[in-house]
Amino acid sequence: MVLEHAFYRETVQDSGVGDVRVIRQQLGTGVYAGVRIAVRGLSRGQGSVFAWNAGLNFPARFASAVLLGVQRVMDAGVLAGLEVTDIHVSVEGGSYHEEDSTVDAFSEAAEKATIEAIRQARPLILEALSLVTIAVSRSLLDAVEATVTSHGGETKAIRFGGTLSNAWSPHSDIRGEKSDC
Repeated sequence: MVLEHAFYRETVQDSGVGDVRVIRQQLGTGVYAGVRIAVRGLSRGQGSVFAWNAGLNFPARFASAVLLGVQRVMDAGVLAGLEVTDIHVSVEGGSYHEEDSTVDAFSEAAEKATIEAIRQARPLILEALSLVTIAVSRSLLDAVEATVTSHGGETKAIRFGGTLSNAWSPHSDIRGEKSDC
């Protein structure tokens, strides 16, 4: 028996930099935050890497707001509302005003800077991956693993009671392999 779940994700093909300043008046008070984000693509399957290279360009109390803004974009992507993967994201710098900077302004600036950087880096939607759970007898387990890997997939080699779980493969390859064992 094969249980299949296909999912799509976004990534980038290149690199980009987003440098955003949020500046406005709000109820008679100034609001200000500046964030510079750099992104670059990673090889397929490497996941997402986050780096903080901003040093002390702004107070630590705003760091979690910057991370939140970046994470929102990573969860929602820029093309189709899909998670972004295989990308290196780095907070490169920022600026603040002691009186006018707020947590919300930094979150907004980080979100906008991340979107700008990803758009510059030529985003694309990756081919869907199929996550599969395959239940077979123990004697067929090695053959199933070999089939999955021969189609560009990967298994996590979790074996218990004859079940192979956590296998993934490009969706176009796994569709032809579905069968009841």
